Amino acid sequence: MIKGVLSKLTSSNYFKSVAKLAGGTSIAHLITVLISPLLARLFPVTSFGELQLFHSMIIIGSIIITGTYEFAIIIPKKRKYAFSLFFIAFSSASILSLSLYIPILLFNDFFSQILKLTNLFLLAYPITLLTNSAINIFQYWYLRFEKYNLLSSAKITQSSTIAASQFFIGFQGFLTTGLIFGYFFGRFITLLAFVFNAGLSFWNDFKKLKFRKLRKTAHLYKNQPKFTVFSSLLSSGGIEFPILLIGSLFGQIELGFYALAYRVLSAPSALLGTSVGQVFYKKAAERISQNVYMKFFLLKTWVGLFVISIVPMITLYLYAEPIFGFIFSDKWISAGTVASILAPLLFIDFISAPTGKTLILLRKEKTMTLFSSLIFSVRIIGILIGFYFYDFFIGLKILVLLHIFVLICYNVFLYTCILKYDQSLKT
Repeated sequence: MIKGVLSKLTSSNYFKSVAKLAGGTSIAHLITVLISPLLARLFPVTSFGELQLFHSMIIIGSIIITGTYEFAIIIPKKRKYAFSLFFIAFSSASILSLSLYIPILLFNDFFSQILKLTNLFLLAYPITLLTNSAINIFQYWYLRFEKYNLLSSAKITQSSTIAASQFFIGFQGFLTTGLIFGYFFGRFITLLAFVFNAGLSFWNDFKKLKFRKLRKTAHLYKNQPKFTVFSSLLSSGGIEFPILLIGSLFGQIELGFYALAYRVLSAPSALLGTSVGQVFYKKAAERISQNVYMKFFLLKTWVGLFVISIVPMITLYLYAEPIFGFIFSDKWISAGTVASILAPLLFIDFISAPTGKTLILLRKEKTMTLFSSLIFSVRIIGILIGFYFYDFFIGLKILVLLHIFVLICYNVFLYTCILKYDQSLKT
């Protein structure tokens, strides 16, 4: 059965689209993996902890300031409505992100002394937040027009620029600024590439914008900020907010171990998984708008991701500690312990995350919010239980078990919704 599914998958346009996007993704992931041992020897554990905190706040902030209007860019049949969504998301992101400089400049001492955030962290946050949000918006715009080669090359550009700049700055001895500056610089170069490749028709769309049309479009897709923001915030917050707790409850060293483990293990999900998810979302939207069956399309995606990830997951689960000790040096063996614990969760998430936004297309945003709330809650509970027992690893294990349970329930519900959708096409 698996062989038959894979044979049909590899010969389909869906697979070819994923392959285009994943080709650059694989190279980008390889760059991240190859540079990590060098960075681990250059930078102290605490620098990785600070970078992870910075990244988590960027991810959470990016969801809020765009209203998740970018998710809807691929849905409208008419280009003018899609561009209106692009403009709404970008305008919201620009205003909200840059306005953060007001409290940062007014309360710099508070953030620096009480919250223990460096000046670079504070000054880089708003502009990096805007840059990251703009990249996300452009990605959905190019995804709408199936510009997979451009998206693929952008991933390589971002990963290689981040890696090169972080290594260069760290090699020069700037150990407190290198990781964050490289993080921003890589995203900034990627954004420039997206803008440069926008094309004349994109800029002509600005001339056709009308305020009345923007209001109409915003109202038409009001469920994006109303439900999807909260759902996405809970979903990403479930991943990122525990990082804030780890740093405050267990310290920067434990956060640094978690950061490196998560950096290595999440790269396939963030890169290859994102590629599959972007193509799946586009193709699923087309299928639903054209009243095409979804069951097999969903199953072959799950099976393909399972086959790709099962061997790496088992290897990391069994041998992560010696692997991390050998590649990153003995001071990172505890990061290998974290990787071993996280491996089953990231395996399940790698399979299910690319198809997770399907409920948006099925108009099940409220249910997404419910499951996102559960994920957020169980991850916080896991960390707090670990703190209660004064054992970071116990908390992490409980977090993983509870999160896996909720993900399984989510996918069972998604599959049930797909079956109902397919059944509705027969009547």
